Amino acid sequence: MTEHSSTRADASRIRDYIALLEEKNKHLISIAQSSLSLRTALDHDLSESIDSILAQRGQQCLEFVEICRQTRDDEALIETARNAVGQADGQLRHAASELLVQKSKSDSLAQEILDCQKQCEIILKSRLESTSRALKTSVQRRKLDAAYGPAHKHAVPNFLDKQR
Repeated sequence: MTEHSSTRADASRIRDYIALLEEKNKHLISIAQSSLSLRTALDHDLSESIDSILAQRGQQCLEFVEICRQTRDDEALIETARNAVGQADGQLRHAASELLVQKSKSDSLAQEILDCQKQCEIILKSRLESTSRALKTSVQRRKLDAAYGPAHKHAVPNFLDKQR
């Protein structure tokens, strides 16, 4: 195979891979938007149900998994693109630089999604801890009520006279 036909084949493979990365990026963008709306819902309203957001995000993740099953990251092609950026051929260099841009965008979107996921986990863990503390306090108060009766005050008593 001549160098010229090899360059064309590489350019064709790179363009095909760019199309796949663009499709992946489209799905990653939708997952990132869902993740952001989930984090916003968790940040702002304690009583808002997040079931619909989670269902939407779950469906988007399943679609993304299906796309990933159909395609594999082609590290050899990415390395070819890195090498081709320095070459003199205009068509191959342009395709290679576009591939690297799309790959970089894909990586940054994935990292953004993971960061948002971590923030959501932190919010949910803090809510679970506060709920756990509230339940423990409630159990302690019930035990006090059972031992001392409902007349037992949980706060410091207020005296009517100043001498206590």
